[in-house]
Amino acid sequence: MAYYQKREGDEQSASISLYDLNYIPTMEHCMQHICAIERDILISSNGVQRLHQKMDCYDMVDMIDKNYNMEAQKRVRSCMQEFLLYHQHTDNLLSSLSLTRSHGISCFIPTQNTSCYASFYQNLCWSQRTGYGNSLFNISK
Repeated sequence: MAYYQKREGDEQSASISLYDLNYIPTMEHCMQHICAIERDILISSNGVQRLHQKMDCYDMVDMIDKNYNMEAQKRVRSCMQEFLLYHQHTDNLLSSLSLTRSHGISCFIPTQNTSCYASFYQNLCWSQRTGYGNSLFNISK
């Protein structure tokens, strides 16, 4: 990260994550459990670490922290310890997006403006297998 820290403006941007893909089933099972228990939750993007300026792409762990109970938060963090091998980032992405609550894995949270993308995300294999896709149409206003 030292290279990027010396850059200026938008060039001072980097986020690097390395995952152990053998743990995808573990993360999948973790999210499946959470989505099954709290299936009626309204997922809100309010206060969640945003990872893209124009799309509703957010940090998954921060989304869990802001929307789910303490048990779900602990479960996800435990799974992330096995799944995420390495994560580093600069303080900001493209100058304006703070990455202070970035944990290295993102998720989509639909809003009124981007609900047209929700069906795409709902039909992803990950969304169907975990049940997260079922929550995508519970759009928080």
